[in-house]
Amino acid sequence: MWYLYLDESGDLGFDFVNKKPSRFFTVCILATSHRESFIKIGQAIRKTLICKLNRHKKQLAYELKGRNTSIEVKQYFWRQIKDCKFGIYAITLNKRRIYENLTRQKERIYNFISRQVLDQIPFERASTRVQMVIDKSKAKPEIMEFNSYIFRQLEGRLNPQIPVNIDHLSSHKDVLLQATDLFAWGIFRKYERKDQIWYDVFKNKVCIKNSIYKKSVPSGVVFSRAFANLWMGTPWTPGKGLPLYGKFYLLIDFCQENKLSFQSARSRLI
Repeated sequence: MWYLYLDESGDLGFDFVNKKPSRFFTVCILATSHRESFIKIGQAIRKTLICKLNRHKKQLAYELKGRNTSIEVKQYFWRQIKDCKFGIYAITLNKRRIYENLTRQKERIYNFISRQVLDQIPFERASTRVQMVIDKSKAKPEIMEFNSYIFRQLEGRLNPQIPVNIDHLSSHKDVLLQATDLFAWGIFRKYERKDQIWYDVFKNKVCIKNSIYKKSVPSGVVFSRAFANLWMGTPWTPGKGLPLYGKFYLLIDFCQENKLSFQSARSRLI
């Protein structure tokens, strides 16, 4: 059985003139197919709450949050789970690189990035069930849209006989969501504040930590294949569906990612 826990850090505000939104937005998934690790991570959160946050205190804390938990408490939690079998998958969005017309479609951006993270998790080997839990932050219509979108994306990757459950829960009700929040905050903080103190503790468990659109892009030009998918609204097919300048910058990106010459990369993409 696969256990997947999804949380985010940062916000999807885009008014950089009148407000102070975060510059980056991170979606993070904690994934494990080992029940022993699933149990041990939950026990570590509970033990950390009891021993570090609630000992000799009248006002009890009911959850660990990345933004207000000290590095000493985080390290105490980490020492209990460092040998567990799990992976951390995350993608961080540089919001200043988003195409302007997409800044009003926050749910679409959130759903797309979540799917991009899921695409990196090798749960095709699931033999019994896939259980996914998301930190509840959406209203019922958005939850239904998100679930439908994710189910459609998973259909082609899983045996139809493997059931998939998606639950949206409050983090204080699920301790694995609290663990995911700690890791999401660490990755977000790495980009937002160049603060890697906590991230360096758990970085060996990070399986993917892509940052979308972190490079300089000339006047809103499409630069990455992931952005091409989001911009066009449908999966990108090489050589189709993009303006010429879009293909050109996709080609540059492909060269840089794979350390290929311009001509050899061009023959693969177009």
